[in-house]
Amino acid sequence: MNFKDVLDSDLDTLLDTDEFAQSIEYRYGTETPLNVNAQVFDEASDIGDSVMRIIIVRMSDIPTISTRLSSFLINGEVYGVISYTADEHNLLYTILTQRSMRNV
Repeated sequence: MNFKDVLDSDLDTLLDTDEFAQSIEYRYGTETPLNVNAQVFDEASDIGDSVMRIIIVRMSDIPTISTRLSSFLINGEVYGVISYTADEHNLLYTILTQRSMRNV
């Protein structure tokens, strides 16, 4: 087993909804929404209301991502993708999102 395989197996724990993660809905354009396990972190805000979140998700759970067509549904709120980066092993996306003004 190589290092990448070890990291990938550790993701099962980090993205377990009974441990550290939560199940959220991923939407891409008009395609059928997907439920994905993700770690969700509030981004610091000066006004006290978190309108931005950082999402950590397994790349293989999201077949396509873009800043124009991708969004997440988290606790009934839609968050659009501002930016995303892949880790050096191409296992995880770190995604910066912002709460949308559109309705669900």
